[in-house]
Amino acid sequence: MDMSKKKTVMFVLMSFLSAAWAVSYCSANDMDETELFQDIPSVIGASKHEQKTVDAPSSISIITAEEIDKFGYRNLADILRSVRGFYVTYDRRYHYLGVRGFGRSGDRNSRILLLVDGHRLNDNIFDAANIGNDFPFDVELIERVEVIRGPSSAVYGTGAFLAVVNVILKRGRHLNGKEISTDVTDDNAFRFRGAVGEKKDDGLEYLLSATSYDSDGENLFFPEYAAETRDADYEDYKNIVARVSKRSYTLFAAQSTRTKGVPGAPGNAIFGDPRAQTEDEHTVVSVGFERPVADNGDLFVRFSFNRHDRKTLSVFNDPPFGTRFNNTTSEGEWITGEVRMSRRTGTRRRFTIGTDFRENRAQNQEAWNDPPYELLLTDLSDESLWGLYFLEELEIKPKLTLNFGIRYDSYYTSDSAITPRLALIREIDKRTSMRFVYGEAFRAPSAFERYYHDGPTTQKANPNLEAEEIQTYELIFDKFIDKTKRISASLYRFDAKDLISQRLDLDGFLVFDNIDKANATGFEIEYSAKLHCGIDSQLSYAIQRAEDDTTGARLANSPRHLGSLLLSSAFAKHFRAGLEIIGVSSRQTTTGARVGGHGLTNITISRKAASKGLDLSLSVYNLFDRQYEHPVSADFARTAMGQDGRTIRLKATVRF
Repeated sequence: MDMSKKKTVMFVLMSFLSAAWAVSYCSANDMDETELFQDIPSVIGASKHEQKTVDAPSSISIITAEEIDKFGYRNLADILRSVRGFYVTYDRRYHYLGVRGFGRSGDRNSRILLLVDGHRLNDNIFDAANIGNDFPFDVELIERVEVIRGPSSAVYGTGAFLAVVNVILKRGRHLNGKEISTDVTDDNAFRFRGAVGEKKDDGLEYLLSATSYDSDGENLFFPEYAAETRDADYEDYKNIVARVSKRSYTLFAAQSTRTKGVPGAPGNAIFGDPRAQTEDEHTVVSVGFERPVADNGDLFVRFSFNRHDRKTLSVFNDPPFGTRFNNTTSEGEWITGEVRMSRRTGTRRRFTIGTDFRENRAQNQEAWNDPPYELLLTDLSDESLWGLYFLEELEIKPKLTLNFGIRYDSYYTSDSAITPRLALIREIDKRTSMRFVYGEAFRAPSAFERYYHDGPTTQKANPNLEAEEIQTYELIFDKFIDKTKRISASLYRFDAKDLISQRLDLDGFLVFDNIDKANATGFEIEYSAKLHCGIDSQLSYAIQRAEDDTTGARLANSPRHLGSLLLSSAFAKHFRAGLEIIGVSSRQTTTGARVGGHGLTNITISRKAASKGLDLSLSVYNLFDRQYEHPVSADFARTAMGQDGRTIRLKATVRF
């Protein structure tokens, strides 16, 4: 047994022993019903209406605001890496999400659909889902995160390929006053946030929030250059969020800007030049209307304006000109709309019918070098999408429900797709369910994949790309025990084809093409308990094998094993401690080299005032200062990027 496998086995063994100790330690005392699970949690994003997770046609995880607070999660990437079957890769530019062994470094999360209150947040040029500090909403505004595994194109259309992440924001009632929050870390990062919110007697509810963050980043050593970067890993972001609702109407708006230094010298850039950076700016304004209609129906209407601008600057040497700057910009602007009606007929049937569209007003890409000025790319596109979907839930007989969905999508003028989803849900008892789910999904090629080129000097466009497709089969088991404990397990397989990758064409140019096929088989299990003595525990383990259909080789950036242990406990009046242990086994890089597995331990100790007052927390991330790397894309000279060592954060929040 090699060292990485030994570490994985040891991690799993220690996690189970820790969880077993927590359960046995508490089992002798009487239960306090006020601390038990009040009910089975609900999910909205699986079928576009509220339903119990055990009734949903997907494997579901819910992360609450309480968990975000007690484990000290700093951004959406922190939240998602604790979810079973998920892992995060960071190349010092962006965070990338891997799901069930499929995680292409540099793909900008285009196979994950990211929603905020059901609103699609992926941009219209890269189909990117930003989950790091480029996510436009502060984590303190999150009420809960719904993770919906598997394909959901039958509900959402393109991009709902591997999973859907639906972020539910807090309302004014959750603040019911004002709050000021600040935190500082030992690596010279500082964040300040102010917010106000309330619900008035006349039904008006509002929330306003603004955040500013600045970080010097890490000094990183690169063996291939035998040098260390200085002042090149910086990051700063600002965002402002407003949400107003009254009766049936809701308005929310957000604007965020994030600038990130790029220390890794992608492409032929000069190593360690602090002028190299990426800048992302995101704007969204959404207006929605929802109200009951006659005969047990609900009507929902929403329209939104969206804009996402990205600028990338790199510095390179180009004899005889000397130092030159490569500038790449993308300007995306789009309008979305959705109308849907849901109706329950009797107690045995519910159906939903809806339509949505995305009108792309701009999908502009431009690239140039200077000095002297050299235009490489100008592409002005404005292709649009629309879809029509139907969802049905029918109780065939007592304790057996059929959940069916089908959707038609039209995109890029003449292309179209029809995607189904089918689930049989067997209720064994009130707190136990067994579900079989079959689903299909597609991902239309992004504007970047279809139209980007650099002159062409090294890369050319391919406007004839086709959509990626996936089929998934999954068996899901959920059991809630005595209102205090839950066990969930999933056995799945997916087959994906026409995956888009870059290849070298016969003319010597790189080009995106539908050339890859992949499959994955895996098993996931999770046990959670909310115990009477104040200890909450969650233990998860996932094993998967994802491989290339053509060669049979394991996919790059695909760990065989994933595990996590979450423990939290109240230990004094108003005090709580949260412990998070994350384990990821070894992965291959794009060149076939192997990056060793790692285990991370994070701990947060917090004091929370009973209502208004001062909240304090101290978090230590990477407690044992592990040195580890993440595989990165072929853009970089190196195949793996070093990650942060031990980081200490002190946070204070005043609520009044």
